[in-house]
Amino acid sequence: MRLTIPDDLADAYAVLAQQSRLPVEDLLLRQLARYQALSPLAPAVVLTADDLAQIESLLGGGAIGSTKALLSRIQRWAGITFGQVRVPLSAAQLEEIQHRAEHLGKTPKELVEETVAQMAPQWFHCAR
Repeated sequence: MRLTIPDDLADAYAVLAQQSRLPVEDLLLRQLARYQALSPLAPAVVLTADDLAQIESLLGGGAIGSTKALLSRIQRWAGITFGQVRVPLSAAQLEEIQHRAEHLGKTPKELVEETVAQMAPQWFHCAR
C-alpha cells in the first residue's frame, strides 16, 4: 500500500525521525500502531510528556503507564474511601481542597490526611 501525505506533515515526521534516530518509515509505523485501536471519528485525548508529568505530579504515586492506571489514580484522588464506603467528591470540592492546600503550603494529600486525623476521635474511642 502507498499513501500520500501533505508535505508539511511529512516534514514534521522527518524532523521527529531525525530526532529519534529512526528511519521515517519506522517512526510512522510506530505512530500508526500506537493509535490503531482508536477510531479517527471518536473523541480522544492525547497527552504530551509534559502534560503527563504534571498530571503525575498532581495525582502523586509515580509514573502512569496506561489509561487504566490513569483512571485508577483519578478515582483514588477524586474521593475518599473508608472500608467499603466511597465518598465521591465533586470537581468544586476537589478544587477547594487544592486551593486550601496551596494556601496552607501543603499538598492535597497532606491536607486530607490531617483532616481525617482530626476527625478520627469523633469516630473512634481512641485515635491511633
